Amino acid sequence: MVAVYYAGQPVPPQRIALDVSKNLEHELQRLDEQAALILSNLEDGKRWTPPMSRAYSFFLFGSSRLIEWSSNDFVPTAASVAETFSLKLLKAGNGNYLAKKWKLKDARREICRWQDILQHVESIFEKEPGYRPTPANPLVFHLHGALDVSESLVLTEDDYLTFLANMAAKPNLLPEVVQQAFAATSFLFIAIVWATGIFASSFRLCARGNNSAASSC
Repeated sequence: MVAVYYAGQPVPPQRIALDVSKNLEHELQRLDEQAALILSNLEDGKRWTPPMSRAYSFFLFGSSRLIEWSSNDFVPTAASVAETFSLKLLKAGNGNYLAKKWKLKDARREICRWQDILQHVESIFEKEPGYRPTPANPLVFHLHGALDVSESLVLTEDDYLTFLANMAAKPNLLPEVVQQAFAATSFLFIAIVWATGIFASSFRLCARGNNSAASSC
């Protein structure tokens, strides 16, 4: 009778809340451990490799679009995870989901050192020798300079001619990964006056690693 009496007693709300909190903390710790493996691989330039465990679903978003995912059971929209948050309850037609968000490193920047005066500008490939651009950790390459490094800007006709001459004489001014991108990737150029021939020559030099790409300019 004593055992039945105690088993039938209602559980205090505080006890329920404490148990839920402990269970949630445990699950989030396991989630962080699995996410840490994914983040480490992505930040090292390795391929997307979600854990084998199906206990959690992982999604990789970039530039407001879904890039990779580990499960089709529930796929959140880019808009639903766009805001800044750590934990968020996502409501869907087939249930509610608790989402946690991790931010990858920001895009790296590289400035084309097309003249000797720019040798003081540190290359990301010298600072991080093992870095390889990926969708998760992209590279922003400033071919014709960056505003905050005024001497890197290619503005005048003389600048362009010097740029072309140096690019032709020193192919390594373009990192290998950038040469590969120019040779094998489609580009959309905005506000470029192609008819002058200067930019066309510049692009052909950049794409010289792939004859078909260069001849199609």
